[in-house]
Amino acid sequence: MKEQFQILVVDDEAEFRLALDQMLAREGYSVQQASGGKEALQKLSQTPFDLVITDMFMPEMKGTDLLKKVKEWNDAIPVLMLTGHTKIEDAVDAIKLGAEDYLAKPFDKVELFAIVNRLFDNWMLKHRAEILKQEMLRKSVPSVIGESRAIRKMLTEVESVAPSNAPVLIQGESGTGKELVARAIHALSPRKSEPFIAINAAAVPKDLLESEFFGYEKGAFSGAMERKFGLFEMADQGSLFLDEIAEMPLELQAKLLRTVETKKLRRLGGTQEIMVDFRVISATNRNLKQEIKEKRFREDLYFRLSTFCIQVPPLRERKEDISLIAQHYLKNRGYGSISIPADVLDALQSYGWPGNVRELENSIERAALLSGNQSLRLKFLPGELARKSPDTTMEKLEDVERAHILRVYELCGSDKNKAASALGIGLKTLYRKLKEYGY
Repeated sequence: MKEQFQILVVDDEAEFRLALDQMLAREGYSVQQASGGKEALQKLSQTPFDLVITDMFMPEMKGTDLLKKVKEWNDAIPVLMLTGHTKIEDAVDAIKLGAEDYLAKPFDKVELFAIVNRLFDNWMLKHRAEILKQEMLRKSVPSVIGESRAIRKMLTEVESVAPSNAPVLIQGESGTGKELVARAIHALSPRKSEPFIAINAAAVPKDLLESEFFGYEKGAFSGAMERKFGLFEMADQGSLFLDEIAEMPLELQAKLLRTVETKKLRRLGGTQEIMVDFRVISATNRNLKQEIKEKRFREDLYFRLSTFCIQVPPLRERKEDISLIAQHYLKNRGYGSISIPADVLDALQSYGWPGNVRELENSIERAALLSGNQSLRLKFLPGELARKSPDTTMEKLEDVERAHILRVYELCGSDKNKAASALGIGLKTLYRKLKEYGY
């Protein structure tokens, strides 16, 4: 990531400036030059530098004056002061004013890089800390619960592709646990100690998606008060998980394709291209080939993302896993003392689970809360499951319909378009029903 560490070299001696530029560039750093304080301030207003190396004695503006301006602009930017004079008072003054360090000319290259590399390491730690704050720490490999043939086949595929850098497309119905599969791929990969950054493309307003992916520079638009790292940069050296990829607008798909192909990006409002190294894992519950036919998804992006495809089986195709999932969930949620009687398990395994694992977990937690510390009781299961209980009275058809519509609506995150599609009814019909139900 050294190419992302921006250094500004300020010196009125052109030959020295060029030599220092070339020396730093050979180490992989991104370097710009300024012949004096005024030019340096102009460049600082345009580019968010991570280090300023400046001469102390220059004709138009002393290095200490530039140091003061830099600290007023952004106190977090370290400044390394250089001078041809060796007075200890100069060094003390510079340090008092906020200089990170001080070197007397002529200096040894080893001395210079000892300081620059230390400052780069500090920058990396801060950069990583900012990224990792947005990601929960996981101490162990995320586990996909199940022993069915379908799950064993899927896990074999996960283990096969994880060690590579190949892009992976995870397909499956809503609620099947596609993100858990993505995390398992990351945790089993050589990138496991680096960030796993996830975004749900359907959950972010479309007009904010570009800035989320690419980040922006200070002043790029109204409200951009400071530089923001985008998701690609945050996932550098790690994995970027793009959930519900089919929800992404076509115009952004083109920019995404370029970054995935070239591993280069430009922040909004920025002028420099930044190199990033990430593995992309994407997921969708839609048929992307159909989306391509209907001109809603780019075919070239599909081929770039689907080097390796994994299909997550729906819960109805692995009902033998329901008992394991339910017990695992109860234990993890602090209900380890609650057992699952045979009649409840039979009801769970007889149901079709349109909301898959997510719906199962919600149903189990509801029943556990209502059952207290006792065994799960059939009558506390929601909807169609509860009606299997002998002590539950028969419900009217309209009550069954209401319960089903509201359950699907909640499972779809209150997204009316998705809920209407899942229910197989028109959007207007759903609006009318929700209005009747007081929603």
